[in-house]
Amino acid sequence: MSFDHDGRRLVLFLLAGVNFLITLDITIINVALPAIDATFQAGGVALQWLVSGYILTYAICLLSGGRVGDRFGADRVLIYGLVVFAVGSALCGFALTMPVLQAGRVVQGVGAALVSPQAMALAHRIFQGRARATAFAVFGLVAGLASVLGPLVGGWLVDQNLAGLGWRPIFLINPPLALLLMVLLWRSMPPVVAMPSVHFDPVAVILAAIGVFLCLFPLIEGRVYGWPFWIWGMLVIAVPVFAALIGWEHRQMTQNKAQLVPVILISAKGFWVFCLAIGLFFAGLPGFFMMLSIFLQTGFGFTPLQSGLTSFPLSLGIIIASILAPMMQQVSPRLRIVAGALITLVGLGALRVFVPAFAGLTDQGCVMALLLVAGLGFGTVIGPLFHLALDGIGQEQAGIASALLQTFQQLGGVLGVALTGSVFFARLTHITDNNWRMSLASGLSVTLGFFTVFLLFFVLWSTRQKVISQ
Repeated sequence: MSFDHDGRRLVLFLLAGVNFLITLDITIINVALPAIDATFQAGGVALQWLVSGYILTYAICLLSGGRVGDRFGADRVLIYGLVVFAVGSALCGFALTMPVLQAGRVVQGVGAALVSPQAMALAHRIFQGRARATAFAVFGLVAGLASVLGPLVGGWLVDQNLAGLGWRPIFLINPPLALLLMVLLWRSMPPVVAMPSVHFDPVAVILAAIGVFLCLFPLIEGRVYGWPFWIWGMLVIAVPVFAALIGWEHRQMTQNKAQLVPVILISAKGFWVFCLAIGLFFAGLPGFFMMLSIFLQTGFGFTPLQSGLTSFPLSLGIIIASILAPMMQQVSPRLRIVAGALITLVGLGALRVFVPAFAGLTDQGCVMALLLVAGLGFGTVIGPLFHLALDGIGQEQAGIASALLQTFQQLGGVLGVALTGSVFFARLTHITDNNWRMSLASGLSVTLGFFTVFLLFFVLWSTRQKVISQ
C-alpha cells in the first residue's frame, strides 16, 4: 500500500507530528524550572513533581488510553485526546499558582495517554508491509528530534520572554499546534471502524494503575528521599499487584468477560520479549541526556544553547538512520537491530573512554562526532524494534498492544534516569573538574550496561527462535 495513495503520506507525518508534540512536552519543561521557581517560590519538591506528575499520569493512563481507542475508534479518541492535551496546556500557561500548574500537568498527561497509543495503532492499521516499517522509522525520527529540541526550544522561549510572559509560552504554544493537527487529521485521516465488542475492565484498570505507580514513584523519588526501606517496599509490593492483574485477566478470560490486557497478549511470549527489550533499550538515553546536560553546563560552563548543540548530533544520527531505513528493507529487521545496538555501543563506549580527558569547549567537536555515531545506531534500532513487536498483532488488539509497549518504554526511561542519576551524583562528593569527568564516566558505564544487556537479551532470544538470519 503506497504512501502516495489516499493521502497516507500526509497522515503519517501528521501522526508523527502528534508524537513529536507529546514527546517535546516531556523535555521542554526542564530548562524552564528555574524561571517557574522564581515565579512561585515553590521549592525543589514541587518542581520535581511538575516533571514527575506528567510522566506518572502519562504512564498510568496509557493502558486505559489504548483500550479506549480500541473501543471507540482510534481516530476519534486521537482528536479528543488532543483537545484534553490542549486544555491542560492552557491551564498550565495561565496558571497563577503552583497547584494549578501541577494540575494542568496532570491533565496534559491524561491527554498524552489518550493520544500516544492511537497514533501508533493508526499507523499499524493504515500501513502494511514495508510501508508500516517505514512508518515506524519516521516515528523513531521524530522521537529523537523532539527529545533534543525540547531543551533548545524551551531555552529559546524562556530567554526571549515573549510579550513579557516568561516561561508560559512553553505551554501556550501547544493549544494552537494541537488545533492545527486536529483540523488536518480530521480532514485527511481515513475512517477507523470502532469495535463495540471491546469492553472495559475497571478492576484491571485499578490494578494496572497501582502497579505502575508502585514501580514509577520509587524510581522517580527514591534518590530524593535517600532510598528508605518504604521505597524499596513499594517496588516489592508491585510484584504481587502485577501477579494479581494477570490472575484477574485469566479469570476474565475464562468467564468470557472484558480484559484490559488480553490474555492473548499475556500468553504471547514473543510480544512480552519485545516489551522487555523496549524497556531495556529505552533505559539508556534519558539518563544520559540528563547527565550530559548537567555535566556540560554546571561542570564546564557551557551555555544551554552550547549544551543543546553538543547533544544534537545524537538526534541527527537518529534522523539520518530513519531516512535511510527504507533502503535497508532487504536486511532482516533482527539483524538491523543487532547492528544498530552494536553501533550505539561503539559510539557511547568511545565516549566513555574519552570523557576522563575532556577539557571543555575545545573537545566539543569530538563529543559531537561520537554522539553522531551513537545516534546512527540508536535510530537503526527503533523502527524495526517496534515493527517486530507489533507484527502479527490483530487490529482489535493494536491499541492496547501499542500502549503496553509505550508503558514499558516509560518504565525503562524512568529506571535509566534513576540508576544513572544515582551513580552520577554519588561521585560528586567534591566539585572538581576531575570529579565531573569521573561522574559522567561512571554514569556512562550504567548507560552502556543497559544497551549491552539489551543486545545480549535480544541476540539470545533471536538465536533460540532460530530467526535471526531470516
